[in-house]
Amino acid sequence: MDLPTLLERAFRTTVGAVAAIEPVAWDGRSPCHRWSVRQVGNHMLGMVGLATQAATGPALDPADSQPDRLEHLAHTERLGADPAAAVRALGDRCVAAFSEPGILERVTPGKGGADTPGSVHALMCLNEVLTHGWDLASGGGVAYEPDAEVVAAAQKFAAVLVGPEARALGMFGPPVEVGPEADLLTAHLGHVGRRAPWPGARAAA
Repeated sequence: MDLPTLLERAFRTTVGAVAAIEPVAWDGRSPCHRWSVRQVGNHMLGMVGLATQAATGPALDPADSQPDRLEHLAHTERLGADPAAAVRALGDRCVAAFSEPGILERVTPGKGGADTPGSVHALMCLNEVLTHGWDLASGGGVAYEPDAEVVAAAQKFAAVLVGPEARALGMFGPPVEVGPEADLLTAHLGHVGRRAPWPGARAAA
């Protein structure tokens, strides 16, 4: 399945979860132990915005990709009074951007001078929306049932992306061991440092 369609499906699931979160839950704990549910949402919007801009331009300031700057994304308010509308609007922009002819093949300078194709930036967005969508749903106490093909694509990407370097930078926690019977979403979440179901989760609505 093409990446814009996968992105559309991922955003649709996450928008649905965000719309179901009760106002009182936004300031509560999330699986990202440093952040509240709202801060996870702010971070997700910031990261997807940066990855989309990296692929489409204008060129990012190299400082924007430094760990301390990325950490600050969670503390910059982006969700506003209508979080679902904010996520939906970003999803529309992201899907439109990665639907442009040639964008997935276009390369941009990456960290260390390496060229990064637009498809990698699109997969970064997919991983952000899926993984943090689960964080939002778990912290917010709502159901989260992502598309199987979205999970498969994000899992395959994260298996390569998330390694010792990313963990050393604090971008991901240590892997959580899962059993051989674990479904693909649980295995993916374990790889990126999450235990599913999250022990601190509110009762799902």
